[in-house]
Amino acid sequence: MASVLFSTIGQSIGGPLGAGIGAAIGAGVDASLFRKRQSGAGDGFASRSAYGETVPHVFGRTRVAGLLIWATPLQERGDKGQGRRSRATSFAMALSRGPVAEIGRIWADGAIIRNADGDFLVNCSMRLHSLGQSEPDPLIFAAEGEAGAPAFSSLTYVTFESFDLGPFGNRIPSLSFEVTAELDQPDDWLGTMAAMAEAGFAAGTTADPADGYAANFDTFADDAMVMLQVAGGRIGHREGRLSFLALQRQFDISPDELLWEPEDREADSRLASAERPSSFGLSYQDSSRDYQLGWQQEGRSRRGQALSTSWALAADGSVARAIAARLFRDAEAGAETIRFALPPTYLHVSVGDIVRLGDGFDWLVVRREIRGLAVWIEGRRASTVLPVEPIVTDSGRILEGPDSPVPPTVSVCLEPPVPVQAGTGASLMLLGSGTSGWRGAEVRLLQGGDEMVVGRIEEGQPFGRLAADLPFGPETLWDERNTILVDTSEGVDLFLSREAIDVLNGAGLVCVGQELVQYRRAELIAPGAVHLSGLLRGRFGTGGQADFAPAGSLVMAVPRSGLSSLQLADDSVGRELVLLLAGAGDPLGGFEVRRLVQGHGLAPLSPVHVRGARRSDQSIVCSWVGRSRQGWWWGQTGDAGSGPLLWHFQGNDGQAWVVPANASGIELSAEAQVARFGALLPPGEFRVEAVGEGPAWLRFSPAVPV
Repeated sequence: MASVLFSTIGQSIGGPLGAGIGAAIGAGVDASLFRKRQSGAGDGFASRSAYGETVPHVFGRTRVAGLLIWATPLQERGDKGQGRRSRATSFAMALSRGPVAEIGRIWADGAIIRNADGDFLVNCSMRLHSLGQSEPDPLIFAAEGEAGAPAFSSLTYVTFESFDLGPFGNRIPSLSFEVTAELDQPDDWLGTMAAMAEAGFAAGTTADPADGYAANFDTFADDAMVMLQVAGGRIGHREGRLSFLALQRQFDISPDELLWEPEDREADSRLASAERPSSFGLSYQDSSRDYQLGWQQEGRSRRGQALSTSWALAADGSVARAIAARLFRDAEAGAETIRFALPPTYLHVSVGDIVRLGDGFDWLVVRREIRGLAVWIEGRRASTVLPVEPIVTDSGRILEGPDSPVPPTVSVCLEPPVPVQAGTGASLMLLGSGTSGWRGAEVRLLQGGDEMVVGRIEEGQPFGRLAADLPFGPETLWDERNTILVDTSEGVDLFLSREAIDVLNGAGLVCVGQELVQYRRAELIAPGAVHLSGLLRGRFGTGGQADFAPAGSLVMAVPRSGLSSLQLADDSVGRELVLLLAGAGDPLGGFEVRRLVQGHGLAPLSPVHVRGARRSDQSIVCSWVGRSRQGWWWGQTGDAGSGPLLWHFQGNDGQAWVVPANASGIELSAEAQVARFGALLPPGEFRVEAVGEGPAWLRFSPAVPV
């Protein structure tokens, strides 16, 4: 019964080849050892967590999906007094039922998160627990207590502590692992599997260069068949029990020793021949392509069945091609079968042996019966088992993702008095970038204990650090005296020269500390050193904040579109806002950018083109031009500033007066001075103030002597 059952299964899986092995298994093994399910190559590597899932046994080096066996609830932790929350969790994943020497690369949702050097590209901490550990992981022990903490001593597993879920939609991603087991030779794999089945094992030299295999043992017969086929071995009987034969016995039998039943000798001696297959295809995990699903096929130009099989075998494409070619030759030879009888002296001939009948062929014994005093043998022709010689083939290339740690976000936050982008109004502008491999960052506003996404910085900009102080410069003319020396050793040196007309149209904008500057010329003067010259200073009203930008200040290019900004309400002046920048290389939950809102974009702006003169009749005439954010640049339309203005006069003798002024100027005759101030104003200087809230450097004009 068992022989018929497993022969049928083998035929459906692998044609005559599978039928032969299936029959051999059925002839000597109780069917309760096996369960009906085939382990395939599988290229999805999807993590699982259902009860009753089978944990694979890893041989050699291969890639397997993790099986979630323990996890904590989502952690929403916060710094005291801030209400800040970050989403993370800790969990454990089973990898193998056997020992594991090391973990290589790790993928999450198909993207690599740990490279071959062992560097994580996301924020987490991992520990490996190989088979046989009697103590539970300390994290599991702390969470579950002494009584409820399992040690998982029969598994190899890993624990992740404080795994950042932000990049994965606040869920545990599907993780797969490059696993290297302690047993790394095919003979070791076969011997271990034989011991698990309590089967015999005849070791031999397999010389098989396959990299690894993940045995699910959901159907032990499938895994045994794969392992034997990879190693070029057979299933047979030795000493009355199932044995895995990497080295087979051979018997040379003379035709005169064959027994025949007189009435049916001709029928029994006739060879049977089935249709030969036209091709054999092997689906496997291509270790040269991140263990993605590969396909190798060997065939001939003839009609016949196209055989194929799918294995969780990891191998190079050339090795897989050679294995497919060998299996195809085996399937071709197995199309011929023979039946004969031997005298009792050959009772030791068993399933899995090779017999030679003087016809020049090797015949694999796939069934043996004792009938009377004769040993009845069924055999199929066996191809010569040769060591696998790789066949040159090209598996194709893969588009490799970044495999180095994602760098942290480098950022600067400024509050431009004039919107850099039209229509944005009063706002905080956030610039961000990073070194090679930086992939952007999400911008969140922390408010009232809640996090609100306010934007995302997608494109990294060239950046560096000031190598020398940048003094104050004129805002109305090209600054040809000062230059910006940028140290880009830790940044990106893609600063480009511009034509003057392009600069006047908005190109070449960089943020230096808190000042926005435009430049014409960019010159790489040494590796990691860029010289920017031909400057327009104090762009968008940012020139009056400081006398100079100190060395070490961040220098970052400003994109002409796509800026991340946060609109400011009128009542936000004086409040400290907390922004979180959350990129793949940033700390869990993002790092804080704190900014005290000073109202640069809300403050009234002082007038420009301020002039003053004292006439011969001692009258004082002062004029100016109002300005507004809507009409900042030449050619822009918009109402000039029309808010209340104050005229501040400071005499050289120390006296000071303040007079309300109109939108365009003020005129004080000698008589008006005497009437208002009691005397003529002494020599001094004046400034014009735009009345309102905000920094003085925005509301007060420069001093003008009069």
